Amino acid sequence: MPTSLGSRPRAITLGEQSANRFRRTAHSDGGRVLTVPRPVPPVAALQGVSDSDAEHLAAAFDIETVKDLGTDKYFLWAQAVAKLAE
Repeated sequence: MPTSLGSRPRAITLGEQSANRFRRTAHSDGGRVLTVPRPVPPVAALQGVSDSDAEHLAAAFDIETVKDLGTDKYFLWAQAVAKLAE
């Protein structure tokens, strides 16, 4: 389908939606973009975290993804205490 010079073709981009949702957003020119959620990597994907470490984190703190680790209240508290100790 030919498009005029002023219109945008449809494009697929990645977004920050939850794992099972898709959302359509409208551009100011009326074009639409389908945003697809990004996968969240497991905590074992971090350098220095072994599969065994990941299993221990999951058992102790219910941390399975990098997002879980970055938003865990105990790790956030530890960061705050370390910052105050500087």
